[in-house]
Amino acid sequence: MPSMAKSRINAAAWSSLLIAVAFVIVAGCGTSKVNEVKAPEYADHSVRTLVIAPNEDSFVDDSSMLADAIGAELVKRGYAVVGTREATVFLAKYNVIPADMLTPRGLAALAKEKVDAVLAVSSAPSKLGGSGMRHVDVTVTSTSTLQKIGEIDWTNSWGGIPGSPADWMMHKDLPAAAKEIAAALAKLLG
Repeated sequence: MPSMAKSRINAAAWSSLLIAVAFVIVAGCGTSKVNEVKAPEYADHSVRTLVIAPNEDSFVDDSSMLADAIGAELVKRGYAVVGTREATVFLAKYNVIPADMLTPRGLAALAKEKVDAVLAVSSAPSKLGGSGMRHVDVTVTSTSTLQKIGEIDWTNSWGGIPGSPADWMMHKDLPAAAKEIAAALAKLLG
């Protein structure tokens, strides 16, 4: 009888150990990563009003939805964010098309309208499948110096093979991603 009880204890211990190891692996797979880089040649000036650059694609995708969510988070942090439609009207006053927003002529037109910087957001899905927003690149360009202020490089959490249940549990959704990126932008802009 004692050997049967001992084998049940061993089986329970092994299954507990297996569960603990699985938890550590899933929890340790990856958290989102934020890397903010201020351009070394950038001369500090106050950035309080930003415009979101339109996405190259005319369809609504992860990048444009994320850009809007980042803009909403920046508003909560006290920044003024000019919408894409309003920015298009600003540019039209100076005969600049939206695709030329980040050119010197487009940036100068926005500066005349009291916009301090342009925020460009692009996201890339995983090449292995799964949900979008694996990697997000956010660039901030000054309208007064026409130079890049800096950029945010954000990588989403992962938990195994893209599209797997573990990955879906670890993967941050759009609102959580927008909050993290906006916090990094606020730190970058001061």
